[in-house]
Amino acid sequence: MSVINQIQKAFNRVDEKIYKKYRDLLKNHDWYSEYSDDHRRWEQASVEYTEIMCIAQNMDRDYKIFNEYAPDEYKKESKHDN
Repeated sequence: MSVINQIQKAFNRVDEKIYKKYRDLLKNHDWYSEYSDDHRRWEQASVEYTEIMCIAQNMDRDYKIFNEYAPDEYKKESKHDN
């Protein structure tokens, strides 16, 4: 196997891990934390949402995966051409 193929395989493994983490974050995210009286809960969810959006902007620009998990009122439309 060439060095290029080895590098591509390594990148693919990293991408798979990031997609898994992204799905886990989306699946477990408290979408309604903004209504919480617990500031710590709101802050934790806010940091988590920022991480979700960073991954989305880099790996889910059309929000296809995001919209699988987001409640209707949080779904997003793509602003990018793929």
